[in-house]
Amino acid sequence: MEHAGVTAQEARRGETLAERLAEEVPDLGVPVGDGIGDTWDTDGELLDDEVGDARAGRLVALDEGAHVVTDSDLFASDRGLDGAGASAEEAAMHVIPQSESL
Repeated sequence: MEHAGVTAQEARRGETLAERLAEEVPDLGVPVGDGIGDTWDTDGELLDDEVGDARAGRLVALDEGAHVVTDSDLFASDRGLDGAGASAEEAAMHVIPQSESL
């Protein structure tokens, strides 16, 4: 046995911080994913080329508050991150790069 605390005397004495740190095993790092999902250790969501990787900040429509919205399509521009924390809905918004074909 190479571990301290096996005998009753060692268990009473305890381990110093230096002894505990000497026993730590370093992390090997996150494995490279399979390129299919957004996480490496679960199925996760499939990667989608049509969805951007860059997270959006505050989204503001050009005419926000000017009139009642009657159209189902909404367009907004990114005004950057706000000083406060983002809600889950705000954090889920990502910027989709404009393609050449549009």
